[in-house]
Amino acid sequence: MPDEEQHQHYSGGSYTETVSDRLDPSLAKLLLDMNESIQQLAQDLRGYYPKVVELEPGKWGEVWEKSDFQMMNEEGVRFVVSVLHSYLSPMTPMTALSDKQIQIIMEGFHKHLAGAIMDKQDEWGIDNSYMYVITDKITNLVWMCLLRAKEGKTLYALMKSHKSVETREIAPKKKKWLLF
Repeated sequence: MPDEEQHQHYSGGSYTETVSDRLDPSLAKLLLDMNESIQQLAQDLRGYYPKVVELEPGKWGEVWEKSDFQMMNEEGVRFVVSVLHSYLSPMTPMTALSDKQIQIIMEGFHKHLAGAIMDKQDEWGIDNSYMYVITDKITNLVWMCLLRAKEGKTLYALMKSHKSVETREIAPKKKKWLLF
C-alpha cells in the first residue's frame, strides 16, 4: 500500500513491526479545518443555496444559487465569519474539553453573539422572525465543533492512526547433517 509505512526492528528472537497507517490528508482536512462549514453558513446567511448541476456532459458539480430569502446583509455575514474563525481554528477539535468547559464556552459565545445580533439588527438587515434561527445556526456550528473536542475524541482518533504490532521471528530450520 502506498500510504502504509512498515519498519522492522530486531530485538533478540523477535521482530517488532511498526505499521504506520498515514492519515489521508483529505480526511485530516475534514477533521480539522472548519473553513468549508463556515463558508456554507455564510452563503446560507447571504441567501444562497447549493444546487447540483451538470457542468459539462457527464460531469456534475455544486453551484450556489441566489434565493429570495436573505437572513443577513454582507456586513453581518463578515462579522459572523470573523467570529467563527476565532472559535473554529484547526486546533479546536484537537483539544480535550470536559462537558463543563464546553458549557462555559457555549454560554459565553451564545450570550455575546445574541447581544451583537440584537445591537446590530437594523444595521445588518435582520428581520425579528429570523433572529433566533440565525443565532441557533451559528451557535450549533460552534457547539458541534466543540463536541469533537470532548474528552479529546479527535486527538485520540488521530493518535490511533499509528499502531504497533509485535510479531515473532520465524527461526530458520536447522540443517540436519546426514553422514550416510
